[in-house]
Amino acid sequence: MKYRNMTTEDVIEGILNRGGGLISYGRANLLTLRRTAKDPLCTAFIVKNGRNLLMAFYRNTTLVYLGTVSQNMTPAQWNNLTSKLGDDAFPFASLANAWAVGAPADLLKQAAFHGHMCLGTISGYAMSKTIYMYYPSIQDWSTGSPIEITNYVTVGVPGGSDDDALILALDNTPGKRSYLGFDTTGAGAEESMGAS
Repeated sequence: MKYRNMTTEDVIEGILNRGGGLISYGRANLLTLRRTAKDPLCTAFIVKNGRNLLMAFYRNTTLVYLGTVSQNMTPAQWNNLTSKLGDDAFPFASLANAWAVGAPADLLKQAAFHGHMCLGTISGYAMSKTIYMYYPSIQDWSTGSPIEITNYVTVGVPGGSDDDALILALDNTPGKRSYLGFDTTGAGAEESMGAS
């Protein structure tokens, strides 16, 4: 995302430089949601105080919201949050609350890649952990060029939350010929699985 020739990376660099080592990707207290370069530059700072979460949310350089994002917020508080953040309310609230209850760093990264925490992301995370546990990775260089070598293939229906989690966890993107998507609706690929 860009704003006045500044990018998400510029913002993250500033946060890391001023964070005094307390903020890092490894601690899962710094997450980036996937967006396009035309989307506004959104930054949320979340502080945990007991069971309460306080969020300062900026869109570009404007403070849009300062208030609770806690799981136990009232309907009025949720309505206030959604009126200020719109479609950004659920993604940020779901990730903040998952972080607050101690979700593992790799699950949080998969949810951020997908765009929010949901049952599909948790399911894909559980599947990836099971695959790693019972079917460990084996490198077989005879199967193709190094860029296309993967030990796992995901067969799924494009657009599923669990598919996003598996693609990130298993590093099996379509470009590596390790993700196969199938239309299961019977409506045909052009009608149900086309890009919008």
